[in-house]
Amino acid sequence: MQEFGKFDSVWVSTDHSGISECAQALGAKVYNRCCEHAVDNSTSISAVQEFLKDHQEVDVLCLIQCTSPFIQPEFLDAGYKLLLKGYEAVFSVTRDKKYRWRAVDISKNESTSPLNFNPERRQRRQEMQGELVENGMFYFTKRNLLEKGLFQGGRCGYVEIPSEYSIEIDSMLDLTIAEQILSQELLNLN
Repeated sequence: MQEFGKFDSVWVSTDHSGISECAQALGAKVYNRCCEHAVDNSTSISAVQEFLKDHQEVDVLCLIQCTSPFIQPEFLDAGYKLLLKGYEAVFSVTRDKKYRWRAVDISKNESTSPLNFNPERRQRRQEMQGELVENGMFYFTKRNLLEKGLFQGGRCGYVEIPSEYSIEIDSMLDLTIAEQILSQELLNLN
């Protein structure tokens, strides 16, 4: 996110030569991830901790997830401003207006119950305040939390991202939807 303009440096963590070449061509530095942190079940925090061991100069890190294609510089700017106000961690969320029910074992004849509403005072979804749901787009976190294995902790803030920008690429269907949006220019992306 070179357009954001407030990062001291932009790094792409990868073990893939094609991704490295592309990142460098776009002006990013490349951190060559070790094999241990580059397998399918590797966690983001393990990759970040590996990076931090080699970069003692980093006090605050912003992890931007490549699975969030509609990130905008103004979203990062809002998060950055919260850091300047004293938050130790700032992350992206979206508002979700869904009725949630407790998972039970139906095969044992258990009965479910609502988690976030009262059936006797059920509102229309359009009238619900909704819940804030982490969308994984970005995490600004201070070093001391990351070293403990945390993206959030201490005084946390959030940036609410409009739902139309909160598509996460976790499946082939998600990728197809994102590609369709981009091909139709359905979002006014910068």
